[in-house]
Amino acid sequence: MVWITIDPRIPLDRARRVVLGTLLEQLERSPGRIWAGF
Repeated sequence: MVWITIDPRIPLDRARRVVLGTLLEQLERSPGRIWAGF
């Protein structure tokens, strides 16, 4: 999981921004694929 591999030295809020940022990018890039999964 992404949460486990995150470096503990990095603040949680910053780690959350990185994770959310990547998720949002994936949503913007391929919305059709994700919604088709549901």
